[in-house]
Amino acid sequence: YIIAADVIYHSDQHAPLLATMAQLMHDKSKLIFVHRRRFENDSNFVDPLLELFEVVKRTPVKDIMPDYPKDNLTIYEFVVRKGGLPAPQPQPTSNADELAE
Repeated sequence: YIIAADVIYHSDQHAPLLATMAQLMHDKSKLIFVHRRRFENDSNFVDPLLELFEVVKRTPVKDIMPDYPKDNLTIYEFVVRKGGLPAPQPQPTSNADELAE
């Protein structure tokens, strides 16, 4: 199991976090992701996560803890999609060294 909760505050860290999750997951892994929508740009992380992995279960916390004081809190259970993960995308490289020459 991989458990992630309260991890998507900084949008500049969305891509590295997605890449890390993809590297850690394998065909027998389960990712438990707890998310409370706070910011407009949360979808910049959640949407690719939903594309990358298969949602096995989506549970609003209110369904299991009706008295929980926070709204919009959801527990997701993900597995690797049938057929595996897509090939990693090459990271853009800086050509600053080439420009300096």
